[in-house]
Amino acid sequence: MVSVSVIIPCYNSAQTIERAIQSVAQQTLRPQEVIVIDDASSDNTIEILQSLENHYGKDWLKLVILEKNAGPSFARNQGWDLADQDYIAFLDADEAWHPQKNAIQYQWMLANPNVAISGSDGIFPPYSSSFEQPESYNQYQVTVVKPSEILHSNLLQTSSVMLKRGLNYRFDPQKRYCEDHLLWMQIAVDHYPIYFFSLPLIYVFKSFGVGGLSQHLWEMRLGYIDNCWQLWKSHKISFFMFSKLVIATLFKFIILTFLGPTTMSKYKNNWLAKRGKQRYF
Repeated sequence: MVSVSVIIPCYNSAQTIERAIQSVAQQTLRPQEVIVIDDASSDNTIEILQSLENHYGKDWLKLVILEKNAGPSFARNQGWDLADQDYIAFLDADEAWHPQKNAIQYQWMLANPNVAISGSDGIFPPYSSSFEQPESYNQYQVTVVKPSEILHSNLLQTSSVMLKRGLNYRFDPQKRYCEDHLLWMQIAVDHYPIYFFSLPLIYVFKSFGVGGLSQHLWEMRLGYIDNCWQLWKSHKISFFMFSKLVIATLFKFIILTFLGPTTMSKYKNNWLAKRGKQRYF
């Protein structure tokens, strides 16, 4: 086992939490501990977690059960504060890791101790409880992510992120949208090195229907604008940069609303292509 604490927040995740934890247990290089924070679930998630705790052992799978629902940011912060390993890795309860994710990322970060945070893109398989494992990874590229790139777009999937435990940052527990992006933005503007792996290291089981899409996108845009506002208020970016970012995100919202999500995905695909990467769907 290696010095990595995995933080998994969950809320009413009975259908997916076993898959998430199993993907960590099946890592080719297993993390030292998994901290699961149940955010006051009302289904049978807790019963499933207790069964998994008995199966894997309390020394490896550590449960924290919150009495009141407080959101994923608060749950992640609770896990971060309890972690005692050198590195933190995040995993959402409805997602999963590629079997080599921890080995690839941890060994590279250990060899590059100046790097504060790294992440990757994801594979988007059909939304189901089972999925096929891809072929093993033999080679990959790791490239730096510029602060301007992080400011303009959330290029890191949260479940792919690994960072140094000692970083003096936390998720904003008041935010429900773009809270992860705010954290990456704060780290980036403080000039901590951020790197991106060419491999999709996680499985993202997301399914967004057409109904309510515009409302969801608008809430995401508002969350992003609030991120930019917080950076400007804390003198991390100029008013000119704040204005530029707000105008850009409103333009993105218009494109997404009228032309659909696939249009804006070209931005990220082009960004990946410049680094010799491939987007998996």
